[in-house]
Amino acid sequence: MVLVFGAVSLLVSGFVIANTFRVLVAQRTGELALLRCIGAGVAQVYRLILLEAGIVGLVFSAAGAAIGVGVAAALVSASASGGAGLPLSALSVPPLMVVGSIACGTVVTTVFALGPARNATKVRPIVALRPLEAVSTRRVSTAAAVIGPGLTALGAVAMVYAARRGSITVAVAGGLLAVLGVLVASSVLLPGIMRLLGLLVSPVSAPMQLAVANVNRNRRRTAATGAALLIGSILLAMLTTGVSSARESVVAQIDDRRPIDLVAETAPGQPIDTETIAAITHVPGVVASAEVLTGAVDLESASSVVQQAVAEGVDQQATSNVAHSEVSVPQAGSVHVSPNDPAARYDSQHITARGADGETTLEVVVDENVPEGIVHVASSDLSSIDSSPDVTRLQLRLEDGMSSTDIQSVMTDISSFDEDINVSGGAQERAYYSQILDTMLMVVLALLAVAVVIAFVGIGNTAALSVIERRRESALLRTVGLGRGQLIAMICTEAGLTAIVSTALGLVAGVLLGWAGVTTLGQSASEVEMTLHVPWGQLAAILAGAAVAGTLAALLPAYAASRRRPVEDLAAT
Repeated sequence: MVLVFGAVSLLVSGFVIANTFRVLVAQRTGELALLRCIGAGVAQVYRLILLEAGIVGLVFSAAGAAIGVGVAAALVSASASGGAGLPLSALSVPPLMVVGSIACGTVVTTVFALGPARNATKVRPIVALRPLEAVSTRRVSTAAAVIGPGLTALGAVAMVYAARRGSITVAVAGGLLAVLGVLVASSVLLPGIMRLLGLLVSPVSAPMQLAVANVNRNRRRTAATGAALLIGSILLAMLTTGVSSARESVVAQIDDRRPIDLVAETAPGQPIDTETIAAITHVPGVVASAEVLTGAVDLESASSVVQQAVAEGVDQQATSNVAHSEVSVPQAGSVHVSPNDPAARYDSQHITARGADGETTLEVVVDENVPEGIVHVASSDLSSIDSSPDVTRLQLRLEDGMSSTDIQSVMTDISSFDEDINVSGGAQERAYYSQILDTMLMVVLALLAVAVVIAFVGIGNTAALSVIERRRESALLRTVGLGRGQLIAMICTEAGLTAIVSTALGLVAGVLLGWAGVTTLGQSASEVEMTLHVPWGQLAAILAGAAVAGTLAALLPAYAASRRRPVEDLAAT
C-alpha cells in the first residue's frame, strides 16, 4: 500500500516536472535558438534538455533517498528509546532499494521531460531570436477532445456494469480508464470550467478579469498545472468516500443488530435496587436510560393456562430514546411472544394475562426477536397485573463519539456499583470498528498529503515561471495604472482558480469512483450491506483548503513580480 502511494507521488511529480520543463524551454527559446544558429543540431538540443533533466533527477533523487534513510533512522532511534509506538529494533537499509529509488526518480524526471525536449526542437531559430512573450495555445488537441471523453465514457460504463454485477476487477479497470480519460481531457475541461467560473468573478474587478483571461491563454499549461492536483483530489475524495461509507455501513449494521449502547443486568431473580439505578444513570457519559421490568405471568385462554412465562415490561418512549435504530417494542394492550412458544398459536387473538395482583386482556403478537420462554409487554400493562415488578435490566444510551477507552471506563464504573451486574452492548464494538476505519483513513490521507503538497509546489513553481515569462506584460500593465496590490491579486487569483477548479473536478470524479467501489463491494460482500455516504463536510474542507493553499503558493512569486520596476522590464528585449 505504501508503494502504491509512492507511485502516486511519482506520477504527480511527473506532471509538475513536465510543466516546469515546458515553461523553462519556452523561457530559454532564445538561448536554444542561438545554439542552433552556431551549429547545434536538433538531436543535440534534444539531448541537452534530456541531460539536464537526468542530472536534476539524479541529484534530487539521491537527496530524497538520503532524507528517507535519515527519517527511517530517526524512527528507529525513537522506537529504541520508547518514544514511538513502533516495534523497531534495528535500521536496515537495503542497497538495492536505495539504488532503485534513485534510478526510479531519475527515469521519471527524464521521461516527463521528453515532451518539452521535443517541443524545443520544433522552434525555428529565426523566430525564436525575437523578443520572448508569453505563449498562447488555444488549439484543442484531438486527444483532449475525442480520446479523453471516450475513455471517460468507457470507464463509466464499466463501473456501472461492475456496480450491478459486483465485479471488483471490472470496477478497478473502469476506474483507471475513467481517471485516465479525465486527465487526457483536462486541457479542455479545466479551462472550460475556469471560463464559466470566470464569468462569476470577472465583474468584481479588473485584476479578476485579467486573471480569468490569463488562465485561458495557455490551455496546455493550465491543464498540466491542474492535473497534478486533479489526481490528488480524485484519490482524496475516492478514499474518503469509501472509508466513510464503510464506517457508516458497519455502524448501521451494528445499530441494527445491537441497537442499545449498553445493557446492565443482573442474574435472574436478583433485581437492581433503586440506589444503584440512580448511580448508573448519573455515570459521566450516560445520556439516557430505560428500565426493563420483570414479573411472572400466566397466559390463559378459556380459563386454561396456555403458557407460564417471565414477562418483561418495557416503555416504548424510553426505549426509543436509548436505541440507535427501530426496535420492536410492544404497545399497550399487546403481548409479544416467541414463534416457538405455545402462545404463538393464538397470533392476532386476545388472551388473558394473569399476574400476582390482577389480570388484563392482551392481543398476541408473534415476534422473532423475543427469546423463547419470555414474553414482552408494555410497562403499564405489567404494572397493572403486578404492583411491584423488579428492575432486572437497564438499557443505556451513551454520548455520541465516545472512544473505546471511554466506553470501557463507563462499563467499569457501572460494574463497580454491584459485582453481580453484567454490562454488555454494541457501543464497544461500534467504537472499535470506527476507530479502525478512522485510523485507516488518517494513514491514507497522510500518505496522499505528500502528493497533494507536491501538486501545490507545482502551482507555485508554475506561477513563478509564468511571472518570469510575462515580465514585459506585467510591466506594461503597471504603466497603464495597475497597482502592486492589483498585480498580486491577479497572479494569486490565477493560481486560486486553477486550484479550485482542479480540486472541484477531482472531488466530483472521486465521489463517483467511490460510489462505484462502494456499490460493487455491496454486491460482492454478503456480511455487511454497503451504503454510500458522502462526507460533504470533509470534501468542503478539502476544497476550501485547496483554494487557500493554491493562492498562498503563488503569493511569493506575485510579491516578487510587484517589486520589480516596470521600466527595467520594458527596456529588456
